[in-house]
Amino acid sequence: MTWPRRLLLVGLCVLGAAGLAASCFVLLDLVQLVLTGTVTDRHGRTDWDGVGLRMASAVAGTALLRLATHWHRRAWSRCPSCGGVHDLPVRRVARPPVSAASRRTCLAAAAGCLAFGPYLAVHGLHAAGLAPWLDDLYNDKPILPGPALLVFAVLAVGLVGPAVFLMLGLVRPWGMKFPAWTGPLAGRRVPRYLPLTAVALVAPTLSLYGVGSLVYALVHGYRLLSLGGAGSLAFGGYGWALLVAASSYLRRTRPVCVTDRSEPQPDMGHGRC
Repeated sequence: MTWPRRLLLVGLCVLGAAGLAASCFVLLDLVQLVLTGTVTDRHGRTDWDGVGLRMASAVAGTALLRLATHWHRRAWSRCPSCGGVHDLPVRRVARPPVSAASRRTCLAAAAGCLAFGPYLAVHGLHAAGLAPWLDDLYNDKPILPGPALLVFAVLAVGLVGPAVFLMLGLVRPWGMKFPAWTGPLAGRRVPRYLPLTAVALVAPTLSLYGVGSLVYALVHGYRLLSLGGAGSLAFGGYGWALLVAASSYLRRTRPVCVTDRSEPQPDMGHGRC
């Protein structure tokens, strides 16, 4: 690959990463839209134009990174399907065997899920009436309307529950093949980009927003068992762990090209969580 093409490839990667970073608040926009029926900026004004720009940044960033990957494979004479190099003609493209993520990836995923512990503890303590220092914050800026116990149940079931489910799906075998409890879908392969699309919507917001707010919380002396500190730890820890798990899932679900002397093999070994 010549230097101009290398510079162009690097430029595509930088622009793609910048596009995803610029879209990092799309998740917060969607949450606000579901809860309130509208989207506003920090001054309380309707901000549909901003939402459109952030969603366009997400699409453009993803497209640029995909284009960079395609060009990189072509420049190094790699297979467009699996990214490998074949000495023999490819007879067919097969799906990889179902496998779990490596132990390290599973540990990272577990750490990301456990990062919600302090966040749930803070809301649980307040719901039980054991955190009076948070009463003013909850009264001034309620997360959801209704009794404190109901708010805690909604957060635990509606927020943390799906987040843990997505994380487990990325590292466990049933994230590649629908298990028996899915009914009519049992035994079928999970579409590769079904969980990865959810990751693209969730991970940029949580990882970037979590790290930024955690630095802000530490600078201003917030305790871990405070709403700001616990929320920052939960969002940042889960967001980065989600990126690690998604990277493993992307490799393990990569198509396998079968030649005259090869059989489908998983891109990674059969991990055990």
